[in-house]
Amino acid sequence: SENQNTVVLGDSGGYQVATGKLTVTPKKREELFQWLICYCDAAMTLDIPVWALDKGTMRGYNNFSDCLCTTLEHLDAFVDMGARNHRFLNVLHGRTRDESDVWYEAVKGYGLYGWAIGGGITAPSGRGDNASFSDMLRRILIMLGDGMFDRDQVWIHFLGVGDLKTALLLTTLKNTLNNLLPTCAVEITYDTSSPSQTARFLSGYCLPMISPFSLAYGKEGIDKELWADNTELLPFKASTISQYASKGDIILETLGGEYITRELAYLILENNNVEAMVCSIDAAHQLLNSDLTRDQLNQIFPYHLLDAQDAIEKVLKQKTLIKAQEVLMSPITQLHLGNAYKNVKRIIH
Repeated sequence: SENQNTVVLGDSGGYQVATGKLTVTPKKREELFQWLICYCDAAMTLDIPVWALDKGTMRGYNNFSDCLCTTLEHLDAFVDMGARNHRFLNVLHGRTRDESDVWYEAVKGYGLYGWAIGGGITAPSGRGDNASFSDMLRRILIMLGDGMFDRDQVWIHFLGVGDLKTALLLTTLKNTLNNLLPTCAVEITYDTSSPSQTARFLSGYCLPMISPFSLAYGKEGIDKELWADNTELLPFKASTISQYASKGDIILETLGGEYITRELAYLILENNNVEAMVCSIDAAHQLLNSDLTRDQLNQIFPYHLLDAQDAIEKVLKQKTLIKAQEVLMSPITQLHLGNAYKNVKRIIH
């Protein structure tokens, strides 16, 4: 609705299948579907992640074909239950470019609301000399050629992505697509477990590190001895809860002299980490969208990141898809996309 200020995006359970914690039966599949349409604004379709084959944690799936065929069975079942009447995102997987192409060709005809892209896009993917962000951009071009954006709305979600540089790159992708496609509203989202994982290891996000030498979330660890029963407020300074919770709310010293983590500590840290991450993303975007010149931005951000943003725009703004493919695969574009995550080395005199 117009007054709605939250969006619930539902996962399908594919991760639980991958980690061996969920066995899908027809009854369980229907329960998952009903839960997703009841409680979520949008959701992923039920998938069998290919990456889990290399982890050895998934039972009953031995190869790429097993994962794809079972995913197609789940897609058919979701469609039969009415998936096209809801905002379901078709999940894409593949450990190599060939696997990604085979998977995409097999699932692209289901006509769902959008896409969830797995596999990560922050590091070289092992697919020849191509950075994985380059592979993702290649997939977007293929989708454009297949008419996947010939509609009013498309939602693209990136699974397991949440670093600060990727947040800026995906905003560039979203804005460029929306300018390119005036009749199609493109939404891009991403998810990460980093706030929870960071809290689990007793660390908190603080103010971001933004400079030509670094673009990352600030992070501070916890010294249990110094924090135990300490009434000082949390030092993170990037969240509302850090203005009220103390170090002693995290760590307790027992009568026996042991330092233990309090029951609510992880929830307090996770709350801090989520807000600090969102604020860091907002702060980086505000700087990038200010009226600064490119030379001035080069003094604030790693210039490799800015070059990669320019490369994304240049690829998508070509007049034909054939030309866009040529520009994407050109050495200079590959260099810019491949260097996107590099910082400028600090020169010490």
